[in-house]
Amino acid sequence: MKYLIITLSALALTACATDTETTGESTVTVVDSTAVPATTGESTVAPVSATRTYAETLLDGSAKPANNKETMACLDSMMGVSRDTRDYFFDVYLSISSASDGVLAETVSEKAIAYFEQFPEEALANYKELSKEEKAIFTDDLAFEFYSSGGNIANDVNESIDVIEKNCKACAADEKTLEELRLELIKKASKLKS
Repeated sequence: MKYLIITLSALALTACATDTETTGESTVTVVDSTAVPATTGESTVAPVSATRTYAETLLDGSAKPANNKETMACLDSMMGVSRDTRDYFFDVYLSISSASDGVLAETVSEKAIAYFEQFPEEALANYKELSKEEKAIFTDDLAFEFYSSGGNIANDVNESIDVIEKNCKACAADEKTLEELRLELIKKASKLKS
């Protein structure tokens, strides 16, 4: 009985954050941790957040990222409570980063390093799944942060990776990926310096 109550409670909570949208012939279900239930007629529908709606326009190319509150909200969502939200907005981050320059590029790189430091296990898992082009985007952003810190690049990168290895047992077990990342960051950040 206890397990039944726990299961039903979990299903109820999940249902509160789910929105079903019908578009023509297909039905799409969107789960959004930022959704707030709204009552429309007889049914309760959780609307898709404005941030997620804007993110969709970035992903489909109908909008370009800008140094505005909407883009910042997308980048901030990489630090969300839900792993699904973070994974979704990591893809949005890649889209933003590939099209950003100037002040926005600096902000994007700050968000990338914050994500990497706060969620290293997820960041490494996502990194391993990226295409060669996407890996270049992510490592360029991380490398820029090490370059702009003004310190000894190799020492800073090594220190950061060492802290991640110490605090993330799963990351430490993935020595190959961490070493690949370490060498790539040192190479790219040093190239920026010269």
